[in-house]
Amino acid sequence: MTYKRIVGALIVGGALGVWGTADAGVRILTPDAGGNTATSMPVVAQPIAAPPPENTSMAQQTVAQTPAAQSPTGTPASTTPATILPSTTPATQEGLPPLPESKAFHDTLKAAMPLTAGQIAELREAINANRRAQEAPLSPAMPRIETINARIGVGAPPSVSVQSGYVSTINVVDAYGRPWSIVRFSVGNPKAFNVSVAGNSAAVSDLQPYAQSDLALYLRGESVPLMVALLPGVQGASGGGIVDYAVRLRVNAAEPGLPAPVGGVMGGANYTNALLSLVQGVAPAGARRLHVLGDPARISAWSWEGPRGKRLLLRAPATVIAPAWIATMQGPAGIHAWVLPDIKVVTVSRNGQPETISLQRYQWEDNHHG
Repeated sequence: MTYKRIVGALIVGGALGVWGTADAGVRILTPDAGGNTATSMPVVAQPIAAPPPENTSMAQQTVAQTPAAQSPTGTPASTTPATILPSTTPATQEGLPPLPESKAFHDTLKAAMPLTAGQIAELREAINANRRAQEAPLSPAMPRIETINARIGVGAPPSVSVQSGYVSTINVVDAYGRPWSIVRFSVGNPKAFNVSVAGNSAAVSDLQPYAQSDLALYLRGESVPLMVALLPGVQGASGGGIVDYAVRLRVNAAEPGLPAPVGGVMGGANYTNALLSLVQGVAPAGARRLHVLGDPARISAWSWEGPRGKRLLLRAPATVIAPAWIATMQGPAGIHAWVLPDIKVVTVSRNGQPETISLQRYQWEDNHHG
């Protein structure tokens, strides 16, 4: 006879008592009449009540007596009833919730997290690639910074190349390069362009791709506005094109009420283009760089054959004291451009202090021309 589980066992009064559950029955072993261990006796399976709770008294529980079986010697086995006492060891599984079924657990996990970590990373990369394809231009725009000569109320107006997503700044200066303040403005298509003004600068943003319009800038002391054309940057089939990051508009006039700089004359047609290039750090064609002794910061000089003979070109954040300059123009960030006689020593004023600048040709040029 096969038994699957015995929960507890206790020897009471010379008999082995067993309580528990079994699929087919319970087997009890008792000593025989002679004191020798008898063979096991089969018993009829009877339902056995569960042991009483731990807080109850240690009352004995008697299982129904089973029919006596004959020992091998023929002596009836003891009919002493088997006494069952509750086990002092609690069942480890009693009171715990059952383990979840494997399929139910995996189904719940799948519903809560349908994607793996690798699939989530792949999905994010695909979303970023799609966003870049939608927002990035097919080819990047080419930035440009330039200086344009302009006349108020005369000739064709200067144009500024704009593109959607970029800000173009317009800085207005007079013939000497001094900032000329903008007092008010008017834009032709305010739905397509956003314009803001501060001092002598105007910031233009294109709100509609390929839109065109014009901009009227009213300068201090002038009743006639300076007109500017707002045009989309030239673009090809793959996008890109040109966008003006910064445009310096030099008006060929002095701001009303301001005197001309002391020491020279207005730039005029002979030196205007050279000065416009110089304030941006670009020497005119044919100019040769000179060595400034001591290598002071932000000071550069060139020897140049101009329309009226050989000249010295100087670019510095300073005011020339001597010699008398021929033409000058003010640039951004305190930079000034000067056209001077062909000399090798210049006296300037920086931060209110006089300073002497000595110039000489580079040694490699002397060797080349020697």
